[in-house]
Amino acid sequence: MTQVILKQYNDFIKRQNGGIMLKGKNYSEEYKIKLVETYNYFKEHGYNFTEHALNRLLGRMGQGKILSKEDVLDALSNGKIYQEFDGTIVRFKNDISVHIAKDNGDIKTVIARKKPKTDWREI
Repeated sequence: MTQVILKQYNDFIKRQNGGIMLKGKNYSEEYKIKLVETYNYFKEHGYNFTEHALNRLLGRMGQGKILSKEDVLDALSNGKIYQEFDGTIVRFKNDISVHIAKDNGDIKTVIARKKPKTDWREI
């Protein structure tokens, strides 16, 4: 019975948050809105960002290391494709690397870097 109630609650929270289950407990309401808006932006373009990736993206945008969501979308859509040693797929373009989980295709993280890592294999 408790499991059913917990699942219903989690489903309700996901609907409230635009389809993403936020696990972070100390987010301000303003930041939650940014997370959900960013999640929905990429979801509309066919990409599923993890909460970790959303936090990293918003943090790097706040630092000025990544200028916009559109730049990340361009890297995802048009970047060179690499593979890390663990199988993670990386899309790289214009000093942005987007790391994609090999098992489910979720976006794991977004990093600003000048060039691809030497141990990435272009595919």
